[in-house]
Amino acid sequence: MKKLLSALMASSLLVAGSQVVVAQTYEKKPAKKVRPTYTYAGVKYTTQSLDDYEGNGSNKECTQDGLNINGSYDFGNQFFARGSFTDVSGDEACGSSSLNVSGGYKVAWGATSHVYGLLGFQNVSPDNGSGDSGLVLGGGIRGYVVQGIEAYFEVEHSTVFDGETSANFGGAYWFNKNFSVTGDIGIGAEQRSLAIGGRMSF
Repeated sequence: MKKLLSALMASSLLVAGSQVVVAQTYEKKPAKKVRPTYTYAGVKYTTQSLDDYEGNGSNKECTQDGLNINGSYDFGNQFFARGSFTDVSGDEACGSSSLNVSGGYKVAWGATSHVYGLLGFQNVSPDNGSGDSGLVLGGGIRGYVVQGIEAYFEVEHSTVFDGETSANFGGAYWFNKNFSVTGDIGIGAEQRSLAIGGRMSF
């Protein structure tokens, strides 16, 4: 009887000890902190309201909408490239196409964000009237607010036409690591824009 009790106690201690080892071995690790990807392609439906549209040789209010195709490429260090093409149209003489190409430099900020600067080129071609080209200088912050929800805030100045400084903000909701829906709002002295779309990361 004593041998049986001793065997049971030894077995119990062995099982308890093994459970502790297993629990320590498979202890859940904290979720890895991640930052937004800078290699992606996207498409948006965008609507713009311009207070001083110069198409057809006259300045007037203009509301126009259309598609924006955009993308970004991360060079694997702190540098990235970004580009977009927008084609919009509206009533009467409204409408234009624009091409934006820029290079950026990003620096880690906190556990899940980057701050970045941008220097780029912009060309705007109204459907009526003469176009213009110029430089764009900007900067902002981009990161995850919570897991799966990304947000950004950016300020940029364009020298095209009379020049314009705008504040842009928005974000993305990621269904998984590759696909998200996006939303953007832009506010400037003479224009406002709203866009919704989707993005695929690589």
